[in-house]
Amino acid sequence: MLTSCDYVEQRIVSNMIEDKYFKIKSSEQKGLNLGGLISEFEINDKHCDFTYFDIQMSGKAEIEKDNIYIDTGSELGVLSLSIIDKYTLEGKGWIAETFKRTEALMAKNKPAIDYYRTVKTVNVRFGPSTKYSKIESLSKGIRIKVVGIVDDWFEIEKDNYTGYIAKKMLSKD
Repeated sequence: MLTSCDYVEQRIVSNMIEDKYFKIKSSEQKGLNLGGLISEFEINDKHCDFTYFDIQMSGKAEIEKDNIYIDTGSELGVLSLSIIDKYTLEGKGWIAETFKRTEALMAKNKPAIDYYRTVKTVNVRFGPSTKYSKIESLSKGIRIKVVGIVDDWFEIEKDNYTGYIAKKMLSKD
């Protein structure tokens, strides 16, 4: 039975995680990896909508301490996600990926370090590695605002999001 303090804490956590989430990185688990089948989902008032193999599905979302359980009512069973922080969820089993909420991916309007152009069609990724999921592809010649550098990757802001492009894919504007 929940005490009133437990209920208040659970309600705060519920409000904190209600949003749309996008897969930013596939699991690095060895062996059979069932992840990759769900690339985004949305949690709203204990309800979760997602796409599985191009089929729209939904389930009941329950929050328990640092975990979210989504009862799909299908052959997928119950999906399990760990709450890492207020922006990040880490999935297990069928959804063995890292997911970020929409707010975490929005552009922060950082000042530009410089402007570059794409040298050919490039992938913009959620993080500074090819292990991160692709946000979109950009054609050759697109002008890009660079706001940071992480190893061999440029952190960029485009439209309303922040992403990463390998340095070798851009040339000075």
